[in-house]
Amino acid sequence: MPDGGPILTVLITGFKPFEDSYNISEAVIDQLHLRATTTNVRFVTAVLSNDYLEAEMRLKMLVETVNPDYIIALGEVNGAKTSGIQIETEATGDSDREDPSGIAPACLRDADQTDRLIEVRNPVLNEAIVASFNAHKLDGTAYVDKDAGDYLCNDIFYQALRYQAIKGKDGHVIFLHLNDPNDPSEPLRDMEPVVKSYCAVVDDTVRFLAENRETCMRAVELTEYRIRNTSSEAVAWHPPMLAAAASVPTPTPEADASPLIAPTTQMRLPAADTDEILPPLAPRSPQLGRPR
Repeated sequence: MPDGGPILTVLITGFKPFEDSYNISEAVIDQLHLRATTTNVRFVTAVLSNDYLEAEMRLKMLVETVNPDYIIALGEVNGAKTSGIQIETEATGDSDREDPSGIAPACLRDADQTDRLIEVRNPVLNEAIVASFNAHKLDGTAYVDKDAGDYLCNDIFYQALRYQAIKGKDGHVIFLHLNDPNDPSEPLRDMEPVVKSYCAVVDDTVRFLAENRETCMRAVELTEYRIRNTSSEAVAWHPPMLAAAASVPTPTPEADASPLIAPTTQMRLPAADTDEILPPLAPRSPQLGRPR
């Protein structure tokens, strides 16, 4: 991007360690904080708590104060044995796994929020991330995934999509699950090469966004679904926040039989409190190498 172009503001988040003493997303955030980036890009980095309410409040405060053009949220996958990146494309409002304080969003929110699923599609950006991963010759794979888990990663991905949609930036969120190749039962190995490679992929992603801003914005599609309580079928939903410019009636129970598809288009901040919590959905299937 030539000097003097519009500034792209990117918020990049990771998580503090969970049960163990290491979280690879936090390690990447620490390295990014020190790395130079492309011109005309403003980096804001933050490490979120592994407490639902704290993490949601912090994210909401960051979106309000930073007003990011894009959010790149990072999480970790344990037990994957190799490095790798999962590009998440779906998030739900029903995270039901309890955090250390015993809270699970699915128990706090009404059915109108917990039966929602948001899908974001941006093939142009996804292909660029995969190409960057392959260029840095990591030993795993980068691929598009549809299950962000049932814990904080899913919750923050869902909330980030909602907060950005409310700001009129539908789908301007990327969630990357970074594989942590450490075996939890063994001593922590040297992660510096893997962390540096992940940092390079994030840098490349930001640079691609900056240099192809309009293309990425045109390519994104965001759809919100209502998940039926009686089955796993997802029915496309068109809530007001995703359809400000469209007049689409609220589906009736009879209409649910015919899905309505409605696509729409470096500084580190200290922890801070905020006043309101926006809600983040049915349990997700357990996985090997469980995302957090």
